[in-house]
Amino acid sequence: MLAARASAYLAMAEIRSRQLQTAKDNALLADRIAAAAKAMGLAVPAVVGQLKAFKAADAETRKLAEEDYKRAEDDLLAVLRSHLNDRTIGHSVGECIGSNIRWIYQGQLADTYLGHYRLTGDKAVLAQAEEFVKKALEGKERSPYLTPVRRLKVVIDKAAKGDDSATGAGTRTGSV
Repeated sequence: MLAARASAYLAMAEIRSRQLQTAKDNALLADRIAAAAKAMGLAVPAVVGQLKAFKAADAETRKLAEEDYKRAEDDLLAVLRSHLNDRTIGHSVGECIGSNIRWIYQGQLADTYLGHYRLTGDKAVLAQAEEFVKKALEGKERSPYLTPVRRLKVVIDKAAKGDDSATGAGTRTGSV
C-alpha cells in the first residue's frame, strides 16, 4: 500500500513539475508573440496575457510538487525499512524475497530524488539519488533486469557533474 501511495505522489509531483515547465514555455512564447507584434507595428494580442497567466500560480504549484516529492520519498523509505526484510517463503530456508526486490524500490526512490532535484536544484537531494541508485545496483551491476536502473545512474551521474542534458529537455520531468 505504501509503495502504491508513493507512486501516486510521484505521479502528482511529476504532473506539477510539467505544469511549471509548461507555464515557463508559455511565458516565453508570450514574450515572442509580443515582440513579433511590436516589430510588425501591431497591437499585442490578448493571448499574450492569457499565456502569461499560467505563471501566476508557479509558487503554489512548486510548493505542492515539492510536498508530493517529499511524501513519495518518505513512503518509499518506509517501504524499504519495513516491508522488505528478508524472510523465508513458506518452509524453504534461504529463499528471501526482500533482497530480490529491494532494488526496485531503491531505484524508484533514486528516480524520485532525481525529480525532486530537478525541481529544486538541491544538491543534497541529488546526493540521495546517487546513494540509492548505487544501493540498487550493488552486487547486481550486470543483471539484465537492472538495465533501467543503470540508465538512471547515467542520468544521475550527469546531473552530479552539472551536465544540463541530465535535467533539461528530453528528460521525464525537465528542469523547471
